[in-house]
Parts: sequence; C-alpha cells; structure tokens
Amino acid sequence: MSRTNRQTDQLLAALRAGPITALDALNRFGIARLAARIRDLRQDGWSIASRMIETTNRAGDACRVAEYTLADANRGLLPIQQPGRGRVSL
Repeated sequence: MSRTNRQTDQLLAALRAGPITALDALNRFGIARLAARIRDLRQDGWSIASRMIETTNRAGDACRVAEYTLADANRGLLPIQQPGRGRVSL
C-alpha cells in the first residue's frame, strides 16, 4: 500500500467520525497536504463538504481555516460513492 493510499484510508475513516481540519490531519496522521488528499477522495467519488471556520493561531490572532466533512454522513446516509467532485452544500 502506498503512503498516499494509507493516508486517504486514514482520512476517510476520520471523516466518517466527524469533521477534520489541516492541523488535525497533520497531528493525527502526518498528512501535510490535506487538500490534496481531499481532492483524491473527491476524484474517487466521495462527496466531501468544506466550510471556513474561525479559530485562533498560536499568537492568539483570529484566523479562518477549512474544515472538511463527509457530506453523506451529515445527512444520516451511508456513504455512497458518487461520480464527480467539487464542493457540496449542506
């Protein structure tokens, strides 16, 4: 199994459990380029929603980061692979 496949498998399991940010992915799985792995999952047919959330950086300043969620899980449905990719509105 390639590192990319292992990372996408770990990421998909995490998305099934709830939302994830780039910092979460880096700390939990060593995924430094979360957006690239999200793109891989979308190309495989997974519907993944993204939204910007407010948080604070280590200097205490307000900033916005992307939070990703498995869209089908939010609707109480089993994940269904769908063709296409892109943002999904919740």
